[in-house]
Amino acid sequence: RNFAYVVVCAILATQTSSPAGGSDDGYEGKADQLFEYLQAHKDDTDMVFYTVKRSYASNLMATRGKTVTCVKATIISANESAAQLCTTFKTVGKDAVPPFVITYGRTGPDTMVGEPGLDRMTVLYVDEQEQCLIVQHMGKEAPDTSVRSCDMVRASLEAKAVECNKEFSRRCGSSTKEISTTHGCTEV
Repeated sequence: RNFAYVVVCAILATQTSSPAGGSDDGYEGKADQLFEYLQAHKDDTDMVFYTVKRSYASNLMATRGKTVTCVKATIISANESAAQLCTTFKTVGKDAVPPFVITYGRTGPDTMVGEPGLDRMTVLYVDEQEQCLIVQHMGKEAPDTSVRSCDMVRASLEAKAVECNKEFSRRCGSSTKEISTTHGCTEV
């Protein structure tokens, strides 16, 4: 199944055009750091990003009410202001959905938007050493309105992201759902 994911992502990469470049406004924010990180790793075909924690209930393309067990993505293309990732996810009791392309565009030093769905996000944290990042989704609501609607994304399911976990709890609350686990991502 992993081979099929790689093949479909390779095909999607040949069918999509590279994202357009952007301008530098002099301030390097967290979104700037994220796109630099993605650009630096765009040729690393073994790098897979997993959404490992979430502080809100909904998923962009999953059927409402379904529990997501794995979200994974690989880089198709990246530059300083845009990136395309080949993405798939799996819900309880279902096979993984066919891979699809999500395009992320930097809209400011700390902000970006994801398509499809016009998902506006603020990049809160980037840690290259732990290969971890935290984004806040501006259009999603957390069950507890006193916390932000966040995702933690890591490039490994095995690695312990100590600092990233601390930042996630501090910025997004401790009431979170673990999503991608080695068990949840089996056969994805």
